[in-house]
Amino acid sequence: MRMKRSKKGLFQIIFSRTVIFVTMLLAQILFLILLSTWIGTSLVEIYGITNIFAWLLIILINSKDENPSFKLAWIFPIVTLPIFGTLLYIFIKSQPGSRVTNKRINDIIKKTENNLSQDDLVLNDIRLKDKNFAGLVQYLADYAKYPTHDNNDINYYPAGEILFKDLLEDLKDAKDFIFLEYFIVSEGVMWDQILQILVKKVEEGVDVRVMYDGLCSLFYLPYGYPKFLRSLGIKTKVFAPLRPFLTTKQNNRDHRKIIVVDGKVAYTGGINMADEYINKKKRFGYWKDNGIRIKGKAVSNFTHMFLQLWNIDEEKCEDFDRYCKVYESFVSANEGYVCGYGDSPLDNEFVGSQVYLSIINNSNDYVYIMTPYLIIDYEMEQALCLASKKGVDVKVVLPGIPDKKYAYCLARTHYEKLLECGVEILEYCPGFVHSKMIISDDKIFVVGSINFDYRSFYLHFECAAIVYGSNEIEKCKKDFFDSMEESHIVTMEECKNRNVFYKMAGALLKVVAPLM
Repeated sequence: MRMKRSKKGLFQIIFSRTVIFVTMLLAQILFLILLSTWIGTSLVEIYGITNIFAWLLIILINSKDENPSFKLAWIFPIVTLPIFGTLLYIFIKSQPGSRVTNKRINDIIKKTENNLSQDDLVLNDIRLKDKNFAGLVQYLADYAKYPTHDNNDINYYPAGEILFKDLLEDLKDAKDFIFLEYFIVSEGVMWDQILQILVKKVEEGVDVRVMYDGLCSLFYLPYGYPKFLRSLGIKTKVFAPLRPFLTTKQNNRDHRKIIVVDGKVAYTGGINMADEYINKKKRFGYWKDNGIRIKGKAVSNFTHMFLQLWNIDEEKCEDFDRYCKVYESFVSANEGYVCGYGDSPLDNEFVGSQVYLSIINNSNDYVYIMTPYLIIDYEMEQALCLASKKGVDVKVVLPGIPDKKYAYCLARTHYEKLLECGVEILEYCPGFVHSKMIISDDKIFVVGSINFDYRSFYLHFECAAIVYGSNEIEKCKKDFFDSMEESHIVTMEECKNRNVFYKMAGALLKVVAPLM
């Protein structure tokens, strides 16, 4: 079941959404370049004043309480091109869209945070078992507003095609509601099968909602697709539709992957709704991804996440209790604790990176990481190095076939330092690693949408599940070791023998990476 598309002629291609969008953005950048050039060559007095203002702006940026990498990324263009850099900073930072979105989200959180409160009995039980994990649980409850639960059943999936089979069965069993929130939705084998089930469920009276990021409208789905889905009875929203204006809001994408069925079952991980994620379409060799299925109390956290963003543009926030309190009460098959948590780029609380840092810093035996990107700041790099120096076995599996050349180049700027400190780096030979996972000490692991890069840590809306004390960690470890067996171990000699121009490109990209 697909939306009919008309064939595009030359006129339609020239005036397509993508071409118009890119053209308007380039026009704004060209305007800033021409304006800065005119000021610099025609108005000497203004040029001097602008230079003074640029240095004052640098002082202001440096005094801000934010990641030093972001400060450097802005200071670099302001120092090298004072007028253009200053105008660009003012032009982008003066946009009000992010502030409006942030205020709305904060209002929703305040109205609904009582729906999710940490059970003191669970927290006290965790304190008796592991004080370090108890501290992380306290942090997630107080600052991310997501509690940790017991009584959950967990299933870990080492590949999208394996998860897909169980997902279809859960969707078919839906009786009350289905919520889907994805960064990418693309027509094909995967989405066609899911859409058929969603339409059938609508006919049965199930409340079906689909929300996807605005990038889909530009690159993956035809124009008018929300209207098409609504015509099928599916409630549909596009998060942050792309607008052809230079603004920091363009960077705040919804990168989350969430499915909630009846408030009883939730899925998250790295898998989007497109054929490459279940290896029905080959793009960069074998697509190595992972995911997790949660059944039990922790599902309410994901229901809550979905409803928060869904209600941003609603006049009246709906009653979350209607959906968040319907989980089944049962004793879990694999004992442990689960916290599904989200991360917003607008609240200055960088939950995704803090969770990873906490796990790395508290590890004693090993830390195993799988990620498609390794574009990290000084703090994360030092945490990995320190863990290795303390005798912790630190291993990182990355793609052997990258999806983005610049990301591959950036990742390799960290290799020499990490290898020097004893971190083992491996590149997955069969293809592209899209899994986002960290495992430590046979007791804790995280699976979700959060990459080891600036975009996930600071710019995107993200989500993940942290699991402690579950038997499923054995599946995670097996998946990691199976992937290692098909990977190439990176050596220091390889890094030092890289092309000098490749190194220079990486160094330059590293400066501006926080803004990319």
